[in-house]
Amino acid sequence: MFLKVTRAKKYTYLQLVHSYREGKKVKHRVIANLGSFETLKDNPQLLSIARRLLELTEASTLLPSEIEEKERVIYGHIVYRRLWRQMKIEEELSKLVRGRRIGFNFVESVYLMVIGRLLSPGSKLQTWENQHRYACLPVEIGLNHIYRSLDLLAEGKEELERSFFERGRNLFNTRVDVVFYDVTTFHFESTRARGLRRFGYSKAGKSGEVQVVLGLLIDEEGVPIGFDLFPGNTYEGRTMLRVLDKLKRRFALRRVIIVSDKAMHTKENLWHIHQGGYGYIVSMSIRKGTKKLQEEVLSEEGYEEVESERGRIRYKVLRDYPQELKDESGVVHRIKTTVVLTWTEERAEGERAARERLLEKAREVREGVSVRDRRGYRRYLKTRGDAVVVGIDEEQYLADGKWDGYYAIQTNSRELTPWEIVSAYHQLWRIEESFRVMKSTMQSRPIFHWTDKRIEGHFVLCFIGFLLERRLELRLREKGIELSPERIKSVLNSLQLSRIRIKDRDYYLKGRTGQMAGKVLRALRIAPPRNVTPVEEFRIE
Repeated sequence: MFLKVTRAKKYTYLQLVHSYREGKKVKHRVIANLGSFETLKDNPQLLSIARRLLELTEASTLLPSEIEEKERVIYGHIVYRRLWRQMKIEEELSKLVRGRRIGFNFVESVYLMVIGRLLSPGSKLQTWENQHRYACLPVEIGLNHIYRSLDLLAEGKEELERSFFERGRNLFNTRVDVVFYDVTTFHFESTRARGLRRFGYSKAGKSGEVQVVLGLLIDEEGVPIGFDLFPGNTYEGRTMLRVLDKLKRRFALRRVIIVSDKAMHTKENLWHIHQGGYGYIVSMSIRKGTKKLQEEVLSEEGYEEVESERGRIRYKVLRDYPQELKDESGVVHRIKTTVVLTWTEERAEGERAARERLLEKAREVREGVSVRDRRGYRRYLKTRGDAVVVGIDEEQYLADGKWDGYYAIQTNSRELTPWEIVSAYHQLWRIEESFRVMKSTMQSRPIFHWTDKRIEGHFVLCFIGFLLERRLELRLREKGIELSPERIKSVLNSLQLSRIRIKDRDYYLKGRTGQMAGKVLRALRIAPPRNVTPVEEFRIE
């Protein structure tokens, strides 16, 4: 079978022709007239679709008037469906409702909400209204089923976290030596404080609205391990104790090194980490440090130098450096730690430029103005009497310059090399990136729930979605495909089907598969659907 161009008066047509042999002669038989050549010649996929349609409909010719497009649907969720099954998420969700008469398909309700969060974030009402935009979902989900599923997710939160963690350790050989922890806030479009919804310090600058505080644990690859919700007025440093309980009770992890930012490492938190048998890696303030530390930083003795992609790096290791920690009774404990001092060209240049900007801003302040603190650019203002500005403090500016490029990292672990310590701390960006994905790509807020149970169920849902998205990122990276979460969403949404009706029968026409979408499907070993398939025969594996 082949395509043949024929002419009739002023027009050129394309025909589907069958070649056959009759004796010693080769003859041709026209199977179908595909239409005007000008409309078809630059679209090979359309030609393939035309062949398939003619084959399925057993027609010799199809006119445009005989074809009606009913809707377009997305089949890109097939990628997440593959991971969903490989990670056995369906099995773990089923365990939550085993033996309970709930009267609806809980697993598929959660799946709908998860792919909605990953591919087209919106309210639960919007997810319910848009469920038909996803190809071949097995059952119709009711709106009340969605809300009831949130309650069940909240009830099974700890069990799901533990089972997902164990599955990941078995399926993906997850190595959990270093964990990263941080907190962020999620605000509501509300001023009504109740339960978890409280007024507090908002990291999004929404201090006039109630919020919740979320603490998130991730591993070295950025895969989420677990999370906890706290009332919106909780000080972030006080969330650490529940994290330690989570590591001990839920995940039975003993050899763990916790990496967190400055807000987390109070003397009390570090003592609990140390007493729990865990390691920690935290930054140290050089400018607020002891005189001995500052002398070590500026002394050239002991530094080693290496070249890296980020320029020249110098480092020095201080062994058995004393650190004072404090228990809940206020008793001070003195332990020995390792401190790694580093200096980099890149950091030095950045801090020098930042100081220069502050100095320029200080010079814009008129003399005679009163300033009440010496933070920011005010640090470089000279004052007298009632904090009245009298000039620029050049000496302070030069004194600060000697610390440009230096950084100090401290750990109670004796098993890590200096580079492992530095590398682990520099991976803290992963936790910030995780929050960005949850807030922007997955649009975890605005949150349209008002009971604590529904709020927690909403974040369990986001946790499952984030877990799937991160596993997909890693799978693609293994295949040499680097895609951001936002790009993944775009690529999967591009995998579409057009539902058409021909002679009282419905068919799915596959849209164009882009180059990147094709790579993603191959990376997951997913065969793309045929160009044309009767709707009743179409399956999402």
